[in-house]
Amino acid sequence: MTTIITYYSANGGTEFVAQKVAKELGLKKEHLLEHYQVTGSVLANCDTLIIGCSTWYVNELPPEITPVVDLIKSQPHQLKQIALFGTGNQTDYPYSFVNALGLLYQQLQPLGIDIIGLTSTRGYTFTNSLAVVNNTFVGLPIDEDTQSELTMPRIKTWVAQLKTEFNGAA
Repeated sequence: MTTIITYYSANGGTEFVAQKVAKELGLKKEHLLEHYQVTGSVLANCDTLIIGCSTWYVNELPPEITPVVDLIKSQPHQLKQIALFGTGNQTDYPYSFVNALGLLYQQLQPLGIDIIGLTSTRGYTFTNSLAVVNNTFVGLPIDEDTQSELTMPRIKTWVAQLKTEFNGAA
């Protein structure tokens, strides 16, 4: 099984989280790719894709991540699983906290690829998020701005969860 992490990071926060997730998973450096490095051949050699994205817009994905989504849509049979993580600020943006996670989920879930790594909303304080489906986040939300002390514990817990879910082991 090959796992690739790709991300879009405007100011470095999502890249920081991607690096920590990669380290916890024990991935080699070549398995951590910025969004523009993902190609059809990368997907062809990947079982599980982990996508990280920051939320900068209320109801649209950052345009930088759209080509990755389009590539996945053009070859959905290549991937067995997708996990999502996102960065956001629940205090300053409580009405759109990690919306990018939800927008990614809305586009990828209909493809029939198993989306793993769903997490609890417990411990977060926000008003609304497109990333919440059935009272559960569709991936891992990270708020480095107001809860940085929880970043590593959340990453460690999420990675442990992913390891049990990889390839349907859960």
